[in-house]
Amino acid sequence: MMEELLQKSQSERAELQERVASLGKEMESLQGKHQDELKLVRSELASQASGSSDISQQMKDEFADAMEKVRTTTEQKNMLSKEMEQLKNEMAELQREVTSLRLNEATANVLVSEAKQKIDIYNELEQDWQKKQLRMSERIEELSIELEQAKSRTESEEIDALRREVCVSIC
Repeated sequence: MMEELLQKSQSERAELQERVASLGKEMESLQGKHQDELKLVRSELASQASGSSDISQQMKDEFADAMEKVRTTTEQKNMLSKEMEQLKNEMAELQREVTSLRLNEATANVLVSEAKQKIDIYNELEQDWQKKQLRMSERIEELSIELEQAKSRTESEEIDALRREVCVSIC
């Protein structure tokens, strides 16, 4: 699940990087066109300045057109700059998300490792407990046998003592 989110974030990050690069190229292209158009308009204005009043009016119209193009290009540039800034912010947010996911993954790995260690310790303790129970059972059996032997000895000793007493009283 975390890997899917991480892959998705990385995919989105790559797409955003491509889009940022594309917008950067587009902005450079527009700036280049803008500069070229300004140079063209200036050179045309300079060459036509020596002409007649019709040419003067035409120059004014062309200048107005050129200024409109400059304004439009500037607006496009500003719009692209804003969009680029927004994409950079989105990319930074995705980067933070990726970092957070990696941190969560590392935390989960630590928890899994700790759980495995606890399971191993539990298994060792369980084995030790079973061994101790087995030893205790064996010891109880030994003690039971010894008790039975002690009882048998005591009974035989009593029988022998009674026989001696009977023998002493009869003899």
